[in-house]
Amino acid sequence: MKKLLLFGLVGSIFMAGGTPAAAAEIDSSYKGVEVIEESEGITSSFVSENRLSRATDGAYDGGWWYRGKSGSLLVSEYKHYKKEGRASCRNGNSDYSDGGWNPVNHFSKANVSYSKSGNKVYYDYR
Repeated sequence: MKKLLLFGLVGSIFMAGGTPAAAAEIDSSYKGVEVIEESEGITSSFVSENRLSRATDGAYDGGWWYRGKSGSLLVSEYKHYKKEGRASCRNGNSDYSDGGWNPVNHFSKANVSYSKSGNKVYYDYR
């Protein structure tokens, strides 16, 4: 299954899909959110301030995001190259982990136990 990438007005997308408003409020407070499926492992990619893409070379204005399923854990790790960054994750049981705001070029790390469905990973910067 392919990953579902949501950016921008994620809250309104989730609310339209029937997800409780509390979850939608959390989703909308982040710059990016991704749903992790059972068949996926760890993914890493460059995140620009405008889009998500694979890094190829050179310095970029944005950050690096590791996220996915690692063993029995759902993980999210994010660092921004010019701003504070934050990673977090929530499983389908509503267990939540927030790596907190970290300084420029330092990873924020979060993990929770992986559940059968509803696993989401997040990143943010300021």
